[in-house]
Amino acid sequence: MLFRRQSQDGSRWVGVTLAGAIAHAVEVIHTVGERPRVGWLWTGDAQGLAQALRALQREHPIDDARLVVCVGQGSYRLLATEAPDVPRDEWADALRWTLRDQVDFPVDDAIIDVLEVPESTRLRQSSPTLTAVMARTDHAAIELSADDLGLQWAAMELPETALRNLLARQARQDDLASRAFAAIHIDATQSLLEV
Repeated sequence: MLFRRQSQDGSRWVGVTLAGAIAHAVEVIHTVGERPRVGWLWTGDAQGLAQALRALQREHPIDDARLVVCVGQGSYRLLATEAPDVPRDEWADALRWTLRDQVDFPVDDAIIDVLEVPESTRLRQSSPTLTAVMARTDHAAIELSADDLGLQWAAMELPETALRNLLARQARQDDLASRAFAAIHIDATQSLLEV
């Protein structure tokens, strides 16, 4: 479920995140040939994703939107590793067991995905270098929070990848090869700089 998404053109996406008992949401509208634009921002009290989605649905109908949940800081780990010696589609399962001693939560039910480090940025070129994402978030609870309202999550994000994707969507394609981009996110508990 992490990072799996379809084309973003001609669609509306709604991102939802929890910060304690406060939920935040944003609608982003993607129109073909244009830069994405924010439709609305929303904040409300919620004791979980299901309650947040119900409150959000009362104010902003989200039935036709692609929903993205951004998991909170502290509920996942990013781990650098080498690619396991198995086919690409089996990397996540193989890493579940090889990295289990590097996290402080059970990996049996963890959500695991793999981000491959681009070849041009690797120190050694022999084998793919990966960033494994291990999230202890309860996958079933996340799925049910949307299912109960007849909704479905399109993707799960991390703050790091969400900020990176925002930068990538804002930059024009020809700018990406010739210019550097940076964004900073600061809240009450953390700061994040993405370059």
